[in-house]
Amino acid sequence: MRQGLVRFILLVIVLLLIFGVYRLLTIDPIDAGTFFNPDAGPLVLVEPEGGDAAPLTLAAFQAAAAGGATGFYTPVSLAQNGELVAAAAAETSDDASGQVVSLDQLLTEFPDARFAVELREPSLQSLAALLHSADTHNARGRLLALVDDQQLVETLRQQAPDLATALTSGETSTFLTVSRFGLAPFYRPVASGLILPAEQFSARTARSAQSGGMAVLVVAPQESDDPLSWIEQGADGVIIGRSQAAQPD
Repeated sequence: MRQGLVRFILLVIVLLLIFGVYRLLTIDPIDAGTFFNPDAGPLVLVEPEGGDAAPLTLAAFQAAAAGGATGFYTPVSLAQNGELVAAAAAETSDDASGQVVSLDQLLTEFPDARFAVELREPSLQSLAALLHSADTHNARGRLLALVDDQQLVETLRQQAPDLATALTSGETSTFLTVSRFGLAPFYRPVASGLILPAEQFSARTARSAQSGGMAVLVVAPQESDDPLSWIEQGADGVIIGRSQAAQPD
């Protein structure tokens, strides 16, 4: 009886080793695409300040660019006309509607900037609008899509494999758990971007993600004196507020 148990345990160990070797041999780093092109330098993505009003105006983005942003973190909603607009169009009054800036306008106004675009209310319609804007401006390489809906983000990845996406909240939790137990080499990356709040970031986590081809963006806290320090600690970029914008050396 005891000998049989030992044989069973040995068999399980052998099978686990075979599975582990197989995973290591078949997991390839994901292609981060042109959005995370290291030759372009660290990403400084600024979320413009809209003040008390709901809409983010073009002037707010221009001010952020003047402050040193290399790109923008841009939450968008689907407007009634089918366009993606910065901030929530549903909360915009008639008086402010003319100030709302669309993703199309931003891609035209800032032809060299990169945009992390968060779909606030993910839907098939908003995915279609995102792809339409990207293709109209030949901007797939300048966009990082944040779609926190598993089914929809998988649809986007299938339809537009050359458009970078970030891990969903569920995928991020899975990766952090795997990394915490030292099993990151066995993790199969599904997206090129990992966005982490500062309290969840560590140099070890960054190395684990980057070994799989993922780039790490840190959301710097508002009270951070030097948000660019996260880049010095191993992050590929940082998302900061407009008042904190500064160019890295």
